[in-house]
Amino acid sequence: MFYEEERLGKVYDLRLVRRFLGYFSPHKRAIVFILITLGVGTATALAGPWLIKVAVDGPVAAAAVAADKSSCLKQLALLTGAYLLVLVAEFLASYCRVVLVRTTSFAAITTLRNHLYAHLLHLDIRFFDKNPVGRLVTRTTNDINALQELFGAGFVMLIRDVAVLVGVVVMMLVASWEMTLIAFCVIPPLVAVALLFGRRARLAFRQVRKHLASVNAYINESVQGARVVSLFGTQQTHCAKLADMNQRLYEKQREGIFYFALFYPSVETLMALATAGIVVYAAYAVLGAAVTLGQFFLFWRLLDRFFRPILGLADRYTVLQRAMASAERIFNLLDTENPLALPSDGFRPEKVGGRLALRSVRFSYDGKVDVLRGISLDVRPSEHIAIVGPTGAGKTSIINLICHFYEPQEGDVLVDGVDVRRWNQASLRRHIALVPQDFFVFADTLFENIRLWDERIGRADVEAVLKEMGLWGLLLRVGGLEARLAERGASLSVGERQLLSFARALVRKPAVIILDEATSSVDSQTERLVQNAMRRLLAGRTAVIIAHRLATIRNAHRILVMDAGRVAEEGNHKELLRKGGLYAELHALQFRWQEAFS
Repeated sequence: MFYEEERLGKVYDLRLVRRFLGYFSPHKRAIVFILITLGVGTATALAGPWLIKVAVDGPVAAAAVAADKSSCLKQLALLTGAYLLVLVAEFLASYCRVVLVRTTSFAAITTLRNHLYAHLLHLDIRFFDKNPVGRLVTRTTNDINALQELFGAGFVMLIRDVAVLVGVVVMMLVASWEMTLIAFCVIPPLVAVALLFGRRARLAFRQVRKHLASVNAYINESVQGARVVSLFGTQQTHCAKLADMNQRLYEKQREGIFYFALFYPSVETLMALATAGIVVYAAYAVLGAAVTLGQFFLFWRLLDRFFRPILGLADRYTVLQRAMASAERIFNLLDTENPLALPSDGFRPEKVGGRLALRSVRFSYDGKVDVLRGISLDVRPSEHIAIVGPTGAGKTSIINLICHFYEPQEGDVLVDGVDVRRWNQASLRRHIALVPQDFFVFADTLFENIRLWDERIGRADVEAVLKEMGLWGLLLRVGGLEARLAERGASLSVGERQLLSFARALVRKPAVIILDEATSSVDSQTERLVQNAMRRLLAGRTAVIIAHRLATIRNAHRILVMDAGRVAEEGNHKELLRKGGLYAELHALQFRWQEAFS
């Protein structure tokens, strides 16, 4: 699976950085202005200390020995005014930079999040079978936020820090190359600490992301299954398991904090040693007239600007560690290909007859155990066939292949004589309607839950289907088509949700309707409503019906009895009962079960 990343990659991966920065290409003008603000900010950061040096060595020093101090005061006033202007310019440059960086990063990250979300929705069903929802949510939230930091608190601030460092080093060399050498003595140990910190910190951050995704996945699963948890009274067990997962997450977070906390004191200690050395040297140099007092003040101010970016590099480095780990996961997900992707220019007929066919199909979910073994099947247009059989016989697998959720290892699956791999995906989905056993309700209006935001479907279409399905009472009860349904359809009964699943499928007027245990969750009265509606609405359409309740398929044109991945029997209801085979056995068992509980 895409999230299983145990290898420790590069601290700085240029390939990932290039891909990430590609999302900023539409914002080139904003980036140019950001660079301008960085230039202005760097110049003002260096101009302030230089003006102080000029003031100390110029009018301040002259005023100490001059009889008439008026000219010195005028020069000092001018320098003070210039210093205030520099502060204002630095403030404006900083303000503009923050606004531009934030808005640009928000825009780019919005594009990336949309891209990631769209990519997720277009992946095949197998991907979601293997990857927990919580992990995917972590990719689109936490990991995306880490990349947002990478641009604002990472790249932009890194450029600013480097620019300030270069300017400061030049001015320090001009002021005193001896004191500059003392300051440079801390660079080799700083590099060593950074390298030691970097690899270990990135491993820790990788583990934090991994455990956080596991926690999110477990919470998501537990909340979705809250009814089952409450029913069986396993709250304490789930809480204990989550507490254990949280403890492992905490330990990994603490490990990351340890390396992070180790880096800062190391840098500060080295800074203190360099500062002490410079103060000692400067004291002797000033007394010996080798360095002026203004040069000392200049160097003292520059020393703060020299170490501040270096200390800031710790933050940049931390952001980089988090972001690279997140970028790996995000772009690995984006690189996950959909092996079942249909061509956008594929087969797209105006009208579909509804003929279905399977030709010598062999299919396995894991590539090891075959669930379908040489199945061949022909369904004529407007024919209604039912597929029955024991659990695990391969009934739902046939539906998965017809809908192109999976592809067979051998054989062909045809719709109107065309292999499903050659169909345009949107067209195939539009002409085949699947009614699953579980109806998913979106937290939106009743109208949108039925038409699923398909602009081709109007209110009149939805209202007509609701009347056909006997759901007009539900429409009045919830407050009309624009009434918002509760999350997961909590305000609806099981039967109402199942009837809405029929409405969602039938409003599209498909050529093929597939029912996968679609009446298993409804009561007898609701089932009669469904059967009456289905007899009218299935007329003229191909239907494939999977059902365990054999009473619901008596009127099917043909019944296929599946067993161990093969078609064991075929015929209509009466023919199969006369044969006395597997279907008759299943029918007898179900009849005896109903008698026992009646």
